[in-house]
Amino acid sequence: MFFPSKADPLELPEDQNRERMAVPGKNELVRLIQEEPGVYKILEIDLKYGAVIKPLAKLLKARNQKRIQLDGLSLIIYELIDGQRNVGEIIEFIQEKYQLSYFESRNLSLYYLQTLSGNGIIALGILKEEVVEGN
Repeated sequence: MFFPSKADPLELPEDQNRERMAVPGKNELVRLIQEEPGVYKILEIDLKYGAVIKPLAKLLKARNQKRIQLDGLSLIIYELIDGQRNVGEIIEFIQEKYQLSYFESRNLSLYYLQTLSGNGIIALGILKEEVVEGN
């Protein structure tokens, strides 16, 4: 009576629905250096320094590229990214493949997507059609 009713535990909050609609896309500037299909990939990406840091980076002879090795779940998630499949579909794929609960799958998937995004390998966005329909 005096307390608000609890939300249905099976119902996703609005921000999680938006999160699931995001579509990851691969950075086209990332180069494949070495690959053992299904085992690992080594990717290379150019580093760009800001105007203030650039002279200091040149002086210190900082590296111009960064190499990242993907294996295990990070490789599986990277290979699932095709520019069409959204985050929700990736979460469901990982859930079914490894027999995880939804929340375990969501946490793992979002962790690896965040790591890939933070390294500049992928970017997350929402398709234009979904933005128009949502308004």
